[in-house]
Amino acid sequence: LIKVSGKRTVRITFVVNALMLKSMPAYAAFILNEFPELFYLEINAIKLLGNSRSRRWLTPALTEAEPYLGKMFKTLSGSGLTFMTDGFPLCFMKGFEHCSIDAHDLAKGKTKYSMDEKSNYPPCAGCSLAPLCSGPRKDYAALYGWRELRPSKLDPALISARFERPAK
Repeated sequence: LIKVSGKRTVRITFVVNALMLKSMPAYAAFILNEFPELFYLEINAIKLLGNSRSRRWLTPALTEAEPYLGKMFKTLSGSGLTFMTDGFPLCFMKGFEHCSIDAHDLAKGKTKYSMDEKSNYPPCAGCSLAPLCSGPRKDYAALYGWRELRPSKLDPALISARFERPAK
């Protein structure tokens, strides 16, 4: 695809699921090594739609996914490849909160179609990042609840300041 469409034109979407957790950092390294001219990597939480609805075991708990997300982000960080996430609450993206698509949109006063898919829950009321975070997916909360959520005390301005720079 890159050869046909040109450098920095192809985007890959990686959907996090329980089968791939442990290989996420290696996947990031693979992408960087094999596709140095990739435009963008999006890392998405799984949606409970279609066949995943009957295979709920494919959806990892946020606390289970968090360490592998962090390792994947660290592998990608500083590589020059732009990466963003969708579907992960900011409290599970420590140090990479600026890589959230929803945080970018909410900081600009925009709303997205996906806001109907996500929601804030009681722990979010005490979170300093609530204005930038759309919370977990509603289908995720129906499966696991919201007790994993951990309010942050981080200054949202620190995250907003990083929006001007691409998430690399």
